[in-house]
Amino acid sequence: MLNFQDLQPIVSEKYSFVGIQKQDNKLQLYLPKGFDAKKFNTYDSKRDIYFLLYKILGRYKNICAEKSNLEKQLKNDRDGVIQTNGSVQKVILPENDDDEVLLYSKLDAIGKILDAYDEPKIMSLAYRLGESEEIDYSQIHQYLDRAKYLPNGAAYIDTMDMPGLQVKYQSTDIVGMYCYIFVEVKQQLSEEIISEIKALSEEFAHRYLDTESSLFNEESCIQTVDILKDILETIEHRTPIKDADYWDFHNAIELFLYGKLSQQEEGEIWGINNFCFVWESMCLTYLVNSIDSSRLLYIDSINLASDVIARIENEPKLLNVNNAFEIDGSPLRPDAVILDNPYNFQHIGETNSCHLRMDLNRGKFWTHWDDYGYRTAFYCEIPSLSKEIWLRIAYENQYEGYHTFYELKKEYVNQNDYLSINSQLPNNFYSFWTISLEELNHSILLLMRILNHVFYVALKNNVYTGDAFYNFLSTNFNLNKKRKNVFVQSLFNDVRIYFPTAITRAKLSYDEREIIFMYERFIKRVTCLNIIDIKYKPVNYYFDKNKRKEIKSRDIRKQFVYEHLLQQNIPCNSKFKNSIIKSSFWLPTDDESEHMSKVEPEYLNGYIELNKVNFNIIANSYLE
Repeated sequence: MLNFQDLQPIVSEKYSFVGIQKQDNKLQLYLPKGFDAKKFNTYDSKRDIYFLLYKILGRYKNICAEKSNLEKQLKNDRDGVIQTNGSVQKVILPENDDDEVLLYSKLDAIGKILDAYDEPKIMSLAYRLGESEEIDYSQIHQYLDRAKYLPNGAAYIDTMDMPGLQVKYQSTDIVGMYCYIFVEVKQQLSEEIISEIKALSEEFAHRYLDTESSLFNEESCIQTVDILKDILETIEHRTPIKDADYWDFHNAIELFLYGKLSQQEEGEIWGINNFCFVWESMCLTYLVNSIDSSRLLYIDSINLASDVIARIENEPKLLNVNNAFEIDGSPLRPDAVILDNPYNFQHIGETNSCHLRMDLNRGKFWTHWDDYGYRTAFYCEIPSLSKEIWLRIAYENQYEGYHTFYELKKEYVNQNDYLSINSQLPNNFYSFWTISLEELNHSILLLMRILNHVFYVALKNNVYTGDAFYNFLSTNFNLNKKRKNVFVQSLFNDVRIYFPTAITRAKLSYDEREIIFMYERFIKRVTCLNIIDIKYKPVNYYFDKNKRKEIKSRDIRKQFVYEHLLQQNIPCNSKFKNSIIKSSFWLPTDDESEHMSKVEPEYLNGYIELNKVNFNIIANSYLE
């Protein structure tokens, strides 16, 4: 069994292998690039990262098998204790002849335990033959060799093996031991276990082990393994009939308890030689899970599962760029192209504080203090900008004559009639003020988020066109209900809302106070086309002066080509024709203090955006 304390964690900037390797007679755990090996200096940390990587590689292997990208496995050794044949599998990636991908499993004791799982077989063995004190005199001649002979020549037989169900969940010991190991492994993998198997495991542990016993606890793992070895030896001696079912469980247990990685020849023992393809599969799966499919304009699906691909294809795209990436009939394959905005992948977790006070005069040019009885006006002070903004905030089912200030006072600190807003407003509160595109900056965007500006809420709900925005307003703010409607009569009182059809618009002159036009201009300003490239490299690689020539020829030039092809293939009449096009590199990191994606200092004068992506967040999405 693998002793995690023996593993020596290593992160190699050049070597793309991830897994367990034997070198100089030492077991080394190669971690993904971007990790800090010093963090994995305890038994628990090495155990946890091993099982996380085990699950990730299992997921990737299943995707390759689903796509028929795995070469057929060679025949295994009969006993399976030390696997040599069939312990290396090659992944065949279509349209990729440059990099060889090999999966190693020379001693996969965990895999053997999981593969041996067969619920019907387990339950049938749990109710097999057992010793009985009942005597069947018609079969007594079969037990004379076991009899004790008395002085008068009489034969005494104390027990016989007779068919009959045992008490519920009283298993044969080989099944109980297997269930115990299986449950311990599944718990480390955070996977569900049916109650019957758990009961068999608990019954075995109650009979043979201490309450503190565990296979994956530093304090008790060695002692627990030694006890299980003794029990397995006893079972072998006391089991007269060993059928195929018995040997299936026995061999899996034996490999788990006695298989030692230290017995292997030097080299890769378990893992994958080219983790970059796994990292790409992880990141692109996360991308599909994180954004609306209509914004995912292009994605390289070679390493994606079929159910993930189906989700992508089920929704029309806001812009069709499928045929954009081709030169002289030869296809190019960027990792992904998305319609991006400031509320995705950047600045997650950032907040902007502000102070609100009631505007009792509704602005300096107004003489009345309310809108049809509703009171929603505020002055907003923004410390980071040293300025004030006049705005309105309303909430669902708001009463007439009751200022929003008093409802917000229930949620935030009130100091001298100023509300200190240091977290995002509750979902049923909305704000609106006219957005000046000329003054739009990062601080204003964060303020729009913390105050639930209607434009921010729409963008968060993947609204990217004028028609979609009008439908969003109609659905969420009851535009048809003209009376007793705080949103129509107060929140949007200073702007016009026209039905955004081509016929209607043709009759209208341009009006900056028309909210649909305002939103379309806002969308055009804050959205961009983002070409995402998944990079399996540490961040410092891109700041290494000695790597500039290599980076330019391998990475930057390719992005120029992608951007040129994308720009050339956007239709002239498309609303995205003049959209900004940018490139982003995603780099792995294990830093838990980082946000999901943190933008590094401007790279190449802002041409490339370097994003350090939290490995654990990506992994959790991949394993959902």
